[in-house]
Amino acid sequence: MTRRPPRLVRDLDDDPPTVAEYLEALQQVWPTRRNPDEDLAMLRAQVLRGGRITAAELADDMGYSNFIAANGRYGRLGHAIADALGIGAGREGGWYGAISLSWSVREHRGGRTGFVWELRPTFERALQQFPPTRGIYDRVQLPVSVVTNADVPEEDVLAALDDDFTLAAKEGGCRVASRTIRIRSALVAQQFVADREGRGTFVCDECGFDPEPLARKAEIPVRSLMDVHHRDPLAEGRRLTTCNDFELLCPTCHRLRHAVMRTVANRAENGG
Repeated sequence: MTRRPPRLVRDLDDDPPTVAEYLEALQQVWPTRRNPDEDLAMLRAQVLRGGRITAAELADDMGYSNFIAANGRYGRLGHAIADALGIGAGREGGWYGAISLSWSVREHRGGRTGFVWELRPTFERALQQFPPTRGIYDRVQLPVSVVTNADVPEEDVLAALDDDFTLAAKEGGCRVASRTIRIRSALVAQQFVADREGRGTFVCDECGFDPEPLARKAEIPVRSLMDVHHRDPLAEGRRLTTCNDFELLCPTCHRLRHAVMRTVANRAENGG
């Protein structure tokens, strides 16, 4: 497989890859992996810990000498997926960020800083569908200690597993995390919204969707059903933004617009 050069850094939190994108990436990457059994073992170790694992825990589960070795092996898998997606992972979270949400912690031996990795939801769903990896979600391999929630009696969890549920997992917990985001001007966006509302043109610029009837029925703000889209991606760098730089889009058209922009960017990079 010829790796595509990473394009502009993609904000994976605001615009995460879809399940289909991850499946395509896995299909490209998996045949090229030198040790796919090791990749499966790493992913299985993460799944068996509820989808979240520290570098130190991965090192222990895999028998690596230290968490630095775990960082390297996990990072190389993330790097391969990022290359197949045609994205640059950026500094926040490193290449791990292509497949997992990640943040640093000080819990390793000697007080050194390491990483916590939590599988991205769409990547996890792709793993469940991709034939070479779907087996790591076989419910008979999941220990009760992983799927049991402290607030749910163990017998209820076992009953759920016996009732044709393919997977049960702990959810609803809290964590504190920090991340780097691009600075946006709420003032200019608010002015753009006010101008559109004032002119009576608060509808999607792409499909014409009018949010007012739904918002009135649900008794929620009309603004909550619409997105303000930058015509030029913020990833292109600093600039002066005015109201003329925005479009008003419904969430579906907004997501489609970003998908089209990614396709155009990939074609330009590949000379298409």
